Amino acid sequence: MGFLSRIFSSDGDEEFDEICVDREVLDAVIYYAKQSYPNEFLSFFDGEIIDKKLYINSLIFIPGETGATGAVVHTEMLPPTMKYWGSVHSHPGPSAQPSGAD
Repeated sequence: MGFLSRIFSSDGDEEFDEICVDREVLDAVIYYAKQSYPNEFLSFFDGEIIDKKLYINSLIFIPGETGATGAVVHTEMLPPTMKYWGSVHSHPGPSAQPSGAD
């Protein structure tokens, strides 16, 4: 099992050694973070593994609440068979340091 696969706890059928994020996904994260300001933005990454590379190719949005100091999403609303590869959120305040909740 590859190092990144171990970090993301994927099983043997889903090993990957590299992560690639589509430019459109990065642009969308920046766009939605700006649109959400002064509140936090939060979303999940969708993607697929091809040739031992995890390609993050879209965002998954689910209902939740956001504020200037945090965001909460209702992960129980995700279909039980849906896989996501991580989350992304903004820090609209002056500090980019991870919070205690991060």
